[in-house]
Amino acid sequence: IDLDVYNTQPAIQPIPNVVGIIPGKLPPSQDMPILLGNHRDAWVYGAADPNSGTAALLEVAQGLGTLWQDLNWRPLRTIYLLSWSGEEYGLLGSTGWAELNTPLIERAL
Repeated sequence: IDLDVYNTQPAIQPIPNVVGIIPGKLPPSQDMPILLGNHRDAWVYGAADPNSGTAALLEVAQGLGTLWQDLNWRPLRTIYLLSWSGEEYGLLGSTGWAELNTPLIERAL
């Protein structure tokens, strides 16, 4: 029995994270930001893994965006809406974002 394998060479690809920020009313020294996040990538095309979390995150983003833009609403605390990529390849998106934003995360705790 013969086995033919046609692998492609590894390539460096960008892993973009999408971050939306609704600034809060509190001064930075008192602000404890709210972080809402979900990954959006899946192992294969059409996989259901991240879709429910992504749908919920997008609905929250739409509602908060409407409040902020149309009604001039501003939350007391800053809200971060985070959509990470690269999760299925070693948690690259969320881990990379967390490593770059450790002081922000510590304030949120």
